[in-house]
Amino acid sequence: MKKDIFSKLGNNLWRVRIEKSMTINQLSKKARLDRNTLLNIEKGVANPLFSTILKLSKALNTHPSILCKGL
Repeated sequence: MKKDIFSKLGNNLWRVRIEKSMTINQLSKKARLDRNTLLNIEKGVANPLFSTILKLSKALNTHPSILCKGL
């Protein structure tokens, strides 16, 4: 069950990042998060803090609910 949640979050992050035409490196710099952390979130193997989700949504100029859709 947890893997499903993390996979959905990762897929949502990947989809939004691609829609915004951002590379993983660009998002890493803009959100001030480690590139490997972002890769692990997108792969669904990381359990990000809510503060990390907020940083990502701000960097992607989207609402956190978009990243959490379907969880």
